[in-house]
Amino acid sequence: MLNLQSHQEPLSYEQNAMILALTGAIDKITCKSFEKQLLDYLNVGYRYIILNCAQLKSINSTGFQVLLKIVESYQATGGVVLFINVSSYIIRFFEVLGFPPLLTSFSNEKDALQYLTQQVAQI
Repeated sequence: MLNLQSHQEPLSYEQNAMILALTGAIDKITCKSFEKQLLDYLNVGYRYIILNCAQLKSINSTGFQVLLKIVESYQATGGVVLFINVSSYIIRFFEVLGFPPLLTSFSNEKDALQYLTQQVAQI
């Protein structure tokens, strides 16, 4: 089971970041609804997503593929997906599968928001 709790944070006058707190697992059972929800955010105009992984217990290869697709979809539209509070277990999983070049991670929401604010200012 995967639960998402969301809230917005302003980045600039016209841009907001959507912060999603993930609780549970991204696996074969949960990945389709997770993918749909994140692509729905993209389709309604959110370009900046922060995934809070503090309560993400596990991710399997199917979940990894979905995350990769989501990151690439956002990047293709000029968007950004950031990760915060990622456990060492999940970081090792990403490293084994070669995800770190696409994984931009911060230890907390404040640092991720500061990074996104700087990115938006450069546009």
